[in-house]
Amino acid sequence: MEHSTPPPARRRSVAAWCFAAGLLLLAIESALAGRSSLATDPVMVERWQEADLPVILQCDDCQQSLKPLGRRRKTLQTLCGPTRIERRVYYCDRCGETRVPLDRRLGVEQSALTPGLVRVVCRTALELPYQQSAQLLTETLGFSPCSAREVERVAN
Repeated sequence: MEHSTPPPARRRSVAAWCFAAGLLLLAIESALAGRSSLATDPVMVERWQEADLPVILQCDDCQQSLKPLGRRRKTLQTLCGPTRIERRVYYCDRCGETRVPLDRRLGVEQSALTPGLVRVVCRTALELPYQQSAQLLTETLGFSPCSAREVERVAN
C-alpha cells in the first residue's frame, strides 16, 4: 500500500503578508491618533458617561418633547476591543422616534463600530472578500471585531 504525503501547507504570498502588516500599522496608527485608543480605558468611559448629561430634546418629526427612558447599555467595538458604555435614551410617545445623544457624539448611531474601526474595516473590504476581511481583522487585532456580514454592511 502506497502512502501519500499530505500536500504542503499553503504559504501566504509576500503581498498578503505586506497587506496584513499594513493593516496592523493602520490599526496602530488609528488607535494612537483617535479616541479608539482610549475607549477601553475605564476613566475615558466614565468621562463619556459623565458628559452625557440630561437634556430636553424635541422630536424632529412632530416637535413633541422626548421622554427620558433612563440609561441603556451598549457594547462598542473599538480597535482595542469591546467596551461597554451606559448612555441616556430618549423616546417620542407620539411617533416612536428614539434618540441617544452620546451615540451621536461618539459616531456610533448606526452601529456599534467606532469610526476608527469602521475605517480599518472599509480598508480591508477594498482589498479582500468580506469573509477574508473578517478573518484578517480577527488575526491582526487579536479579537473578532465584526462578522463577514458586518464587513459587507459597513463597506456598502
